[in-house]
This record gives sequence, C-alpha cells and structure tokens, in this order.
Amino acid sequence: MKKRAFIAALAAGCIVLVVPGLLGQVKTQSPPSGAAKPANERPGLVTALKPDIVAVSIEFLNLRSHTGPQGEKRYSCMPRYTFKNAGGLATGTFDVVFEIQNPVTKEWYFYLTPAYQSSLAPGEIRHFGGQPVDECNWAATDERPKFRLRLDFNHAVTESNENNNDLEKQVRLMMLQSAPSAPLKKKIN
Repeated sequence: MKKRAFIAALAAGCIVLVVPGLLGQVKTQSPPSGAAKPANERPGLVTALKPDIVAVSIEFLNLRSHTGPQGEKRYSCMPRYTFKNAGGLATGTFDVVFEIQNPVTKEWYFYLTPAYQSSLAPGEIRHFGGQPVDECNWAATDERPKFRLRLDFNHAVTESNENNNDLEKQVRLMMLQSAPSAPLKKKIN
C-alpha cells in the first residue's frame, strides 16, 4: 500500500511540474495574430541568404584629347566597368551587357563585347575593360557619349535588391577640359 501511495505521489508531482511547462511551450509556439514575423523571415536574414548583383562603377581611364586625321579635335578614353556580388550566396549565371549611347541619335549599342554570361561568388568583384583595345573615340563637341552597364536584365537571378543592376555614366565636361593632349600616331607604311 505504501508503495502505491509513493508512486501516486510521484506521478502527481511529475504532472504538476511537467504539464505547465508543456502548456507554456504550446502557448509560445503559436504566436498571436498580428505578431512579428518568425526569426527566419527577418529582412536582414533573408537578404544575407540571397545574392545581390551590384553595378559598382564606370571609370574613364586614360582620358585624353588628340587631333584626328582631318585635323579635328577628338577625345578618347578606356572605359572600365566594375560589378560585384554583395549578397551571401553565389549568383548563378546571369547576363552582362556593356553599352555606349550614340550622342546624336541617343541609340544604345553593344560596347566591348555583345552580351555575355557571368557568375559571381559571394563578395566577388569583377572588372572589365580599361585596356588599350577598349579605347573609345569621339568628336570634341558638346555631344558626349554615355556608357551603360546592365546586369541580369532578364531577371534570371532572384536577388535581395533588384534595383542596383544598372549604371549609366557620361564623361563630364570638367574631365574633358583637363584632358591632356596627345599627338596623333602616324601610320608607317
């Protein structure tokens, strides 16, 4: 009889100790309506778990003025494009386009290369252009070409920020006024 009373008291003690804890767990696991989002849906965490392709810069290297074949003044530069993955995951394959705008017609054309595909690891930075073979030449008038970098324009990659994939830049007049003059290279026959 004492053995049964002891077991009953022990069972009652366990129920008194365990049941409120179980009810508390159930209570905390089902958030009330209008409560904050669960931890795995916080914007910062979601952002870190997606790639973010960013058009960083367009630089105009070796900007200079020179005299053209008919004695006209011309400008030239070597555009260098920089882009990166600012997100926490690799991008997978996406399209990259380098373009130049005709200053007169305002039409955009491929520059350096037609569209090509690339991919970036988390934090990876990529540079393209800026070499002598990439040189751009134009007449020294008020019309200056614009350069554009477009990344993932067909939205193949789901990113944390889709609004930083394009960058457009034009050579500033102040830059041209301080461009050094260079003589036209003579052709050797």
